[in-house]
Amino acid sequence: MKQQPKSFKYKRTFRGDYLKDKRNLQRNKQILTHLPIGLVALENKRLTYNQAFSLIKTLKKGLQKKLLIYNRISLNRPYTEKPIALRMGKGKGNLVGWYCFLKKGDILLEFSLKSRTDNIDLNFHLNNVGVKLPLKVKMVRLYY
Repeated sequence: MKQQPKSFKYKRTFRGDYLKDKRNLQRNKQILTHLPIGLVALENKRLTYNQAFSLIKTLKKGLQKKLLIYNRISLNRPYTEKPIALRMGKGKGNLVGWYCFLKKGDILLEFSLKSRTDNIDLNFHLNNVGVKLPLKVKMVRLYY
């Protein structure tokens, strides 16, 4: 998983109101497109690189070679901080990391199992993943 995007126009941006931003209304992140099982966000929250990385790491560790994963998380917004000893003013702070903002109903991951017997393990490991994330998540399935 990449920690930052390949290219970006501005290194330091304003936060803005993500929920009212018209650019984000066009994206279609609420439909399963690649694989039959998905992990859906039930709240509006920010997801940082460390949280997204731990999500994938726990799934891969628990279900080692039984799982195909397609990542739908793209860390596309930078966040900055100023050093603790610095006083007010003197411009915007340094770039610390990247995050993405998730809306209610957005799909974080899509995955499929290589055999049907692994379904019990999947439910157990998805509960472990839900504990590591700062938001509530739910598993959805695509039925044909």
